[in-house]
Amino acid sequence: MAKVTTSIDFLPLGLALLIICVLGVMGNILCAIVLSRARMRSTYSILTLGLTFCDALYLLTKLIRYGLLSMFVYFDIFDWYTEIFYPIVGPHLRAITFTAHTGSTYFTMIVAIDRYISINWPVEARFLCTRRRAVVSMIGVFLFSILYNIPRWFEFHTEDFPCPKADLNNDNATSLSSCTVYKMEQSQLRSDPEYKLYYIFWSYFVIMFLVPFTSLSYFNFTIFTAIKRSSKARQKMTSQQKRDASFALMLFSVVIVFLVCSVDYLILDILSYLRIPYDSFWDKLGNFLLSLNSAANFIIYCAFGKKFRKEFFLFLNEISGGRWYADEVASTSKIYTNSAVSGTDNTTVTKVQNTATAITLL
Repeated sequence: MAKVTTSIDFLPLGLALLIICVLGVMGNILCAIVLSRARMRSTYSILTLGLTFCDALYLLTKLIRYGLLSMFVYFDIFDWYTEIFYPIVGPHLRAITFTAHTGSTYFTMIVAIDRYISINWPVEARFLCTRRRAVVSMIGVFLFSILYNIPRWFEFHTEDFPCPKADLNNDNATSLSSCTVYKMEQSQLRSDPEYKLYYIFWSYFVIMFLVPFTSLSYFNFTIFTAIKRSSKARQKMTSQQKRDASFALMLFSVVIVFLVCSVDYLILDILSYLRIPYDSFWDKLGNFLLSLNSAANFIIYCAFGKKFRKEFFLFLNEISGGRWYADEVASTSKIYTNSAVSGTDNTTVTKVQNTATAITLL
């Protein structure tokens, strides 16, 4: 049989991608568990669950397409995976990867919009940022991601060929399945020049780069300046405001990581359109950075989301059946009580003073 080749060598990027994907999937599963707990239910947690699902799915497909494939090819093991399984499921995994990436991008945008409304219109946010609207937004992002990437399902297909005569004469070729070669091939649609120009470049550039980059940059700048303005208005911030500020920093970090990890492919997309050659290393690096972005959120949540961290400790305490996190768990109830009280702010308080307390805690 013909050996399958992979666009990413196992050493070093393939190994790094394998580790990032495995840890990222585990981290996103933990995120989903914590965010789905009763005390974490809010518009933000609903939208972040959608983001977590897309990131986990994206990392899982990347693990199958690049991490495991590069390892099996490098060590020349599991021929059934490289020669039969991957060529057959590869076209579908590729489409799912694009769909999950689109969902992850737009869930990041929706979360930023949700926080933008909460900061700039704290009173109206009680009616605009509801759980029902969050669920509708989640469904909308899923539908958009699926519909936009429908053409991706028709860009590649699997073809099977009879084994060469040399393989037929091999003593190991004892079954019909061992005498069939499977190969991923580009479809006529994927090779069409107009399709490449209008869908692969322009639509992808506008929908996956231009709109997210401009929107997230604006929302991030607004959130940052609003929290900074709130800090200046009150030299001594309350514990509640400090928790709100930590949430804003967390969201700011999520968006910054997203923008930094996406800029490589943005530049490569422009270079491809201008027909300017570039080394394949940058394409491989961009692939790795997008995976890193999907895997990094759990670390950001734990580092900057105090409520998330407290709930995570509480979860660990429950499953351990011990008192390892007794101090953290004891202070959790106080945080939830303060969060509930802060949700009943008087509407006559000035907008600047309400900026921090208007943000729903993570």
